Amino acid sequence: MIEIVALNDPRMTDSHWQALQSLLDNLRLRFDSFYPEISWRKIKEQKLSLLKTDPHQHIYVAVNGDNVVGYITSGGRNIGQPDQSLYLYMDADFENVPREYSLAVAAEMVRLLENYGISEIEYVSNSKRMSQPVDRWHGTQLNILNRYRLIRKAANNGVIERWLENIPERNGDMRLEFYEIMPENYLEQYAELYSRLLSEMPQEGDGNKEYHVTAEEIRMYEEWRRKNHRHQYYFLLHDRGDNITGFSNANIDDLDPTEVYQSLTGVIGGYRGRGLSKWLKAALFEKIGEDFPDNKVMITDMRAVNEPIQKVNAQIGYELVGEGGEFRVTLENLRAALSDGG
Repeated sequence: MIEIVALNDPRMTDSHWQALQSLLDNLRLRFDSFYPEISWRKIKEQKLSLLKTDPHQHIYVAVNGDNVVGYITSGGRNIGQPDQSLYLYMDADFENVPREYSLAVAAEMVRLLENYGISEIEYVSNSKRMSQPVDRWHGTQLNILNRYRLIRKAANNGVIERWLENIPERNGDMRLEFYEIMPENYLEQYAELYSRLLSEMPQEGDGNKEYHVTAEEIRMYEEWRRKNHRHQYYFLLHDRGDNITGFSNANIDDLDPTEVYQSLTGVIGGYRGRGLSKWLKAALFEKIGEDFPDNKVMITDMRAVNEPIQKVNAQIGYELVGEGGEFRVTLENLRAALSDGG
């Protein structure tokens, strides 16, 4: 019988944490999932710290007997606002995700949605394997979400070097700056731009919830990273008026920088078509290589309809390694799945 247990539940023993480490290691080796290779004690320290930092983060394991067979994360966006929403991400040690696992997660998500008074959840998957539960939940696909991997040794370094040399010369009205802690004078502007670029991302149809990033959230997560051996690297583009016109960022675990997640790169409308995304991505790639010589792989996700940034990634050397999706799953349909047994 599969049981969903929250990481901050008193039932979560050290044996469960050790089993969670074994699960994450196995997912990385078997399915090429993205998890740092760190000890169970550090996993415990980081995850419990995150749950204390952000009250709207909910992290669980799926337990089957003595084994942990799944890892589940749900988080709140815009909580307390009229457009509040929840997202769900999960991974599991199955080639074919069983009905029992899908329904156990569905039951927990029904409880969470009811507690928040929210009528639907956005499920994010980065593989066809983990998209399987959507059929049992009667969900609706919003976008195809592709996962790309860049092996540092196989990167097109000649292209990257040319971009770093030529693009700044062609854009003398721009300056590129690196930050690990967002300066106070740019914090609100960055939060607004991040929210704007998220809402402007190409999508296949209507339905994605908007996410309004706040300055308080940025500072909250900077403090959490500072305490937990994590880094977020920001490269920001500024125009002559010191306005932020674009950025790129990446998340790095200091305990295992072998793989780095490159999260978002974007440029505002009036500055597109000038190669600025290439400049940003190239600078980020170079900086991570300099600061973390053990880095071997960069991972990123993007919607299949976002062709411009796909072309940039292909030129650097990113290769497609997985196809998942963004899905809408309503509370009503989750209840129906539990009622009819999926």
